[in-house]
Amino acid sequence: MALELNGTTGVSLVQDGVVTAADLASGAITSAALPTDSILQVLTSVKSAEQLVQSTSYTTITNLSTNITPSSTSSRILILVNLNLDVYQNSNAPSNYLKRLTRNGTEIVSKNTDHYAGTASNGYRSLDGDGTMMFIDSPSTTSLVSYAVQLRLTDTSSSRTARVSNGGADSTMIVMELAG
Repeated sequence: MALELNGTTGVSLVQDGVVTAADLASGAITSAALPTDSILQVLTSVKSAEQLVQSTSYTTITNLSTNITPSSTSSRILILVNLNLDVYQNSNAPSNYLKRLTRNGTEIVSKNTDHYAGTASNGYRSLDGDGTMMFIDSPSTTSLVSYAVQLRLTDTSSSRTARVSNGGADSTMIVMELAG
């Protein structure tokens, strides 16, 4: 059942109790009126094309970055990353790599991953489930904030290479603003 409020102040129509982006944009319902942890914005980035990382310096993963402008300084930002990732090595030595998340170019979280191929044969080894990152950030600003995913190898001996979004399997980044 739709509820319509009439008045000279230009109150908007809210249907079935659902707050839409148009309601927020028109000022009919402000984000301040919503409960804590309500989702205010959702932005996604998808990386489809393969990218090779062969460096011990951090490399930004193209197309896995998002710009968001929080609506309040009390907002928190939930970042979810899933990297479709595998590593090439020509021995059965562990392949180690670091992945990190940056805000405006500064590291906010990183994770070291040891991957053991388990065989002496050459080739790419999948890192199933190892490419995930989740983080809740409190940027305390209403200015534009840029988030990016970066990756680096811990050593490049034995011709190690990390491969992101191989074989057409996408890597994704989801960024959500949560009401403070």
